[in-house]
Amino acid sequence: ALSWDAFDKLQLRGLLRYVGSRYQTDANTSQLPSYTVIDAGVSYAFSDQVAVDLRAFNLFNKDYAVTQYNPGQFILGRPRSFDIALRARF
Repeated sequence: ALSWDAFDKLQLRGLLRYVGSRYQTDANTSQLPSYTVIDAGVSYAFSDQVAVDLRAFNLFNKDYAVTQYNPGQFILGRPRSFDIALRARF
């Protein structure tokens, strides 16, 4: 993970996630492939009490399997998506 305070109120973040191949059965007969996903974020503080965050997940929209529950059936990871959040402290 990388973080950079560009200005007093602006912060940029980047995250590279790598998950290696892993076995899905007790007998080690089924294996999921490894994957790499890149996430990013921007945070802007309007004041000491209020900030807004914009986060982007899976920037390159890579298809990857998080788990497998039957042969040939997988649960896929999060596609490219964005979150926005408003943070407030009282």
